[in-house]
Amino acid sequence: MAKKKSNNQIVEGLNTLLLGFKTLEETLSEDYGTESEAELSSAIISEVSSAIDAVVDEDEFSPSFIASVVSTLTESLKELDPEIFENDAEEEEEEVDDNSADDDIDLDIDEDELYGDK
Repeated sequence: MAKKKSNNQIVEGLNTLLLGFKTLEETLSEDYGTESEAELSSAIISEVSSAIDAVVDEDEFSPSFIASVVSTLTESLKELDPEIFENDAEEEEEEVDDNSADDDIDLDIDEDELYGDK
């Protein structure tokens, strides 16, 4: 009985969280439009951070407990769909590869032009 009750609380809580997040995303999308995705993402993160801070300030849940819940959610999603985060990992690898290519650029700089004729 207690297991079913806690499961129902988690289902209700997840629904509330996801609906709240969706509403936040829609509201901020209207404010920021579709052209500034980085600003939209930053605004969403800022709002979620504020919400987490408010929950932590109530002293009911610690940041480590919240991190544990997020980790459990992540693992549960991987269990449902093992490939769910693979695109994110591939994009991160591509970004690292793109950045490392910039380091390989050989600049042909004339030291006399750089430091002036002596």
